[in-house]
Amino acid sequence: MALVHCSREWDRQVERSRDQHERVFKDNGRPDPWDGLTSSFVPAPDDAPDNPVISYLRSVLRADSVLLDVGAGAGRLSVPASRLCKTVLAVEPSPAMAAELKLQRDRRGIDNIDIRTVRWEEDDPAPVDVVLMSHVLYGVVPITPFVEKAMAIAGDAVIAVLGQSPPGGYYHPLWPAVHGVERIVAPGARYFEKLLIGRGQVPEMIHLPEIRAVNFRDRDEAIARSARRLRVKVGTPAHDRLEHAVDSALVDSEDGTCHFRWRKPTASLLFRWPADTGLR
Repeated sequence: MALVHCSREWDRQVERSRDQHERVFKDNGRPDPWDGLTSSFVPAPDDAPDNPVISYLRSVLRADSVLLDVGAGAGRLSVPASRLCKTVLAVEPSPAMAAELKLQRDRRGIDNIDIRTVRWEEDDPAPVDVVLMSHVLYGVVPITPFVEKAMAIAGDAVIAVLGQSPPGGYYHPLWPAVHGVERIVAPGARYFEKLLIGRGQVPEMIHLPEIRAVNFRDRDEAIARSARRLRVKVGTPAHDRLEHAVDSALVDSEDGTCHFRWRKPTASLLFRWPADTGLR
């Protein structure tokens, strides 16, 4: 019963967040909501330090492993992970994200990333060794079958990474000034931990190193990024409100950039559990 209750709690919170999103943006729909945002999700340069998730994957993947990256985005993890295993199956439903991932893959001469532009719920993958779900669960409903599908095909482990709120939460404090309402936040790591505890067994949980919040080059970049995140069009009253909100929120950084006054490092939790101890 605890698992059923926690699953319903997760699903209700996602539905509340999704319903608000649809109400606010009912006249501002886009075929692909990630179009225009792909640059924030590209992999780091090849000589950059490891992303903390990649550092962890080094202890999990073998040279002959097959990794399935659910919600691969523009390849932030798929690209570096491709050097640690035999094959990466990158499932990404956004055409814009998938196109950027293909571009990143081809530019770097990588030949072991198979890109599937399809929703995870609609994919029919063969068994793999490890399933990775990094920052993709926030808007998932119903949650249990989504995760159980990963369990069904993972031979070694399933790994999920979540923050306490979605990555876009940095822009949520702008909502009241721009959209007139507080943002209803989708569930994150705390909810997911309760979901797993509800089944009576807690998986391995690792607190990943904190990441500094976004800095902007200048006011124009802050407004442009905020407008994309809040789906506000230039020349509208909402954009005027956004400009005023950004102006009141920006403060100078020591390095000459700027950031929102509520900036603080963000921390994520990595959950790992063996394939035979899933959400059943």
